[in-house]
Amino acid sequence: MFIKSRAKRMEVTYPITPLQRIQTRNHLIARVQAISFPEEIRRLKEGKEIQSSSPLIKLIPYIDGAGVLRVTGRLNNSPISSNIKHPIVLPKRHPLTMLIIEDCHHATIMVDQP
Repeated sequence: MFIKSRAKRMEVTYPITPLQRIQTRNHLIARVQAISFPEEIRRLKEGKEIQSSSPLIKLIPYIDGAGVLRVTGRLNNSPISSNIKHPIVLPKRHPLTMLIIEDCHHATIMVDQP
């Protein structure tokens, strides 16, 4: 089975590895972010500040090494994981956002069950 990408084809092997899952998740998130926050992403990639009218301005956004839009904040110097310190920006009520929330919810329920 192949997944089509704009630039290349990526062969998918089964079972899917944890790295493939992370790469796929990041790709999907980056695509949704590009649709939801095009101006902010364009300006950040150009090394410019985002516009003061952006809803993300107070969150101090940046694009990480995987191309995913994240935010900085008070936890910057904290010894916790980078994923916790710098959360991913997801558009409110987007279907992918809802799927991610549902997945986290199910993972939490499964952990809590005896």
